[in-house]
Amino acid sequence: MHDDGFVTRTVRAGVRVRRRDILDLAAYEVQRPVLRPALMRAKQVRQVLVGEALNFMFESLETVRYQIQEVLRAEGVTDELKIEREIETYNLLLGAPGELGCTLLVELGGENCASELEALVGLGSCLYLRMPDGRSVPARGSTEGTCERPSLVQFLNFDVRGVAPVAVGCSHPRLRAERSLSSTQRRTLERDLTRGMQSVEGHGAYGAVAAEPLIMTS
Repeated sequence: MHDDGFVTRTVRAGVRVRRRDILDLAAYEVQRPVLRPALMRAKQVRQVLVGEALNFMFESLETVRYQIQEVLRAEGVTDELKIEREIETYNLLLGAPGELGCTLLVELGGENCASELEALVGLGSCLYLRMPDGRSVPARGSTEGTCERPSLVQFLNFDVRGVAPVAVGCSHPRLRAERSLSSTQRRTLERDLTRGMQSVEGHGAYGAVAAEPLIMTS
């Protein structure tokens, strides 16, 4: 993974994947059959479909760690510098304390994807989270300009200041929609935000993170 899709910044202290959390390739291969199905369930509760084309996936320590392990496995990476680089890049998905990070997939079903994307100019500035008090928090992190065609994959952060949102939405004229979060989704994001504000000293690899098990289900 390359970090071209992120705004360049430094990740402030908070929950993030560390080198000691990453299993070597052989150990991960042994544990993968057990870890993967559970992590797929953990990802499912963080998925929010807005309208017919916007697929938001809120990231967590577990989902990011899983993505790193999968990339290292797929590419057979053992070089320590490359491993550290992947960790650094993927940690940007988590945002800073008080923020929510997510991966957005723009899923277009038409035959001419390029022309459909052209019609979505300015999409990045139209994405938001609805907060309990009714205000909206805009997305940050996409490198698209307001006059450029958006990417099908975008990496976003929302500065919710530690408060879980109640809905995810888009105000773009072509994709205008808003989707409320379920109570399970809100509790999951609240848990992620709480962990993000806590110290993570002492968490270990695929055992426990801040006294919470790796696999989080609804």
